[in-house]
Amino acid sequence: TVDRISDAMLLSDAISAGAPQGFPDGHVTLSIQDGPDGVELRVGPMEAGGGENLRRSLDLPSVGGSLAALADELRVESDDEGEYLVVAISALAG
Repeated sequence: TVDRISDAMLLSDAISAGAPQGFPDGHVTLSIQDGPDGVELRVGPMEAGGGENLRRSLDLPSVGGSLAALADELRVESDDEGEYLVVAISALAG
């Protein structure tokens, strides 16, 4: 739905703004996978600690909330290449 696309765009913008410090070269790498259950944004690989730092960058202390609330799931994963912030946004039932 348009609302969920809007949520994904807001999260993508916030992630892009907060991400460069976690990447060795300052370039943000973001992939989006679309599926029947929704979309999944995957940011990385980042340096150790970069995924959690990026997750914290979504917090909005001035309003006591977080842009992470727009996601249905937010997790940090890691592999041999580094850390990834994974944001899942479910499709709304029609």
